[in-house]
Amino acid sequence: MSHGEADSSHGMEMTMAQDIHVRPFSPEDLDAATRVFVQAFAGEPWYEDWPSDSARRRIAAIIHAPGFLGVAAFKERDLVGFIVGRIEAYRTEDHFYLQEMCVLPEVQRQGIGKLMLAHLHRRLKAAGCQQIYLLTARESIAERFYRQNGFRPAGRAGVLVARLPDNERPI
Repeated sequence: MSHGEADSSHGMEMTMAQDIHVRPFSPEDLDAATRVFVQAFAGEPWYEDWPSDSARRRIAAIIHAPGFLGVAAFKERDLVGFIVGRIEAYRTEDHFYLQEMCVLPEVQRQGIGKLMLAHLHRRLKAAGCQQIYLLTARESIAERFYRQNGFRPAGRAGVLVARLPDNERPI
């Protein structure tokens, strides 16, 4: 079977656009997704050094959580990007928390992220979701990408963080 064909026996929807195939994220994608994650976060705008074992733990926790939903993009047989998150109840609606979205740096700005978001939107709409939310770096290339794809700052919500005190230092 070619990558452009649907595999109804496994419930996989595949599509072809600019030689990129998008299908639902599968647990078998974890190792390849870990490699993409480490490479994507090493570059702009994050410049973060993620050890592979930490990246793998993070992605595994997301994909094994209740409400998980994700998409994966392939160029030929190679994973080049993915989106993972979870559907959550919010009052009378369901919202999707987009926890991670990554595209390999060497294929960024070629429409892969936009294509993955389109597939995600269709799956979420079919699942009855009304909204997507995410966290990203302010005034960054990532924020510009999301704004160009229909996202806007939340009206009332903000992000607060608190570092936990080091257990070895007196408080």
